[in-house]
Amino acid sequence: DLAMVPSWMGDWEIAGRVSTVPEITTRGRKETVSFVLDSHSVWRNGQREQVRGKVQVFLHHPGRAIRWGDQVSLRGTLEVPSGARNPHSFDYATHLKRRGIFKVFRGVGHSSVFRLGAGSRNWFLVTLGHVRMDLAKRLEALFPDPYAALASALVLGFRRNIPQEILDDFIRTGTAHILAISGLNIVLIGKLFYAAGRFFRIGRFWNLIFTVLVIWFYTILAGGDIPVLRAGMMGTMVLGGLLLGQEQNLRSVFFLVFFALLALDPGSLFLPSFQLSFVAVASLLFVL
Repeated sequence: DLAMVPSWMGDWEIAGRVSTVPEITTRGRKETVSFVLDSHSVWRNGQREQVRGKVQVFLHHPGRAIRWGDQVSLRGTLEVPSGARNPHSFDYATHLKRRGIFKVFRGVGHSSVFRLGAGSRNWFLVTLGHVRMDLAKRLEALFPDPYAALASALVLGFRRNIPQEILDDFIRTGTAHILAISGLNIVLIGKLFYAAGRFFRIGRFWNLIFTVLVIWFYTILAGGDIPVLRAGMMGTMVLGGLLLGQEQNLRSVFFLVFFALLALDPGSLFLPSFQLSFVAVASLLFVL
């Protein structure tokens, strides 16, 4: 288990598969590529050791394109993530631990990535990851900063490049939730494509099937975080009920999706994104 491997500030070599879409953050002239690595081996004292575990990776100016699913070997430092420095402040170590991540890897420069290969991977998910990154680059070409960063957050779920002063403005005005992809985005996408199907006189059955496929395509394209998964699953259940001719029952759909996500990942119950997403929807269904 990689969590049991001791850390030091010397050079490490670690190998594994890129398991999330790499996100590029730019601050002035500093460029950082971050992703989660499913590690399978490390090199210590000239010897290779088999390990298993997730690592949060930060590469500064790697100079090479890294994509989801790539098999990579990295050189840099392996650290234990730092905890909260002040009472009631954000605890980064606990945040990573809830995602099953116990180590942070940092590399600098072109030499930090010394082997890069495609490896075996799911072609559909890989293609979606490539499309997501290409769309983010397209938005950067279409809009100047900071509008490109806002568009990437609203459409694709990339939020790291939003300037801190703009994030603070959203927080102060109580509208920070707009930057998180959730039910609003799924409803807009679903209604847009369902209306397009009706405009082109597609039959109701096939129009509903088409809309469900579009919803799941966008759910995965947007990163598949818990709020997006919750919204995508609820939208699918509602449309599935319409296909079966059943009366719409959002409360039943709510609990079905709640327990389905817990069955997929019981640890998500302790994630703030899971708690806030379902509390917000429960407030709409049972209070308002």
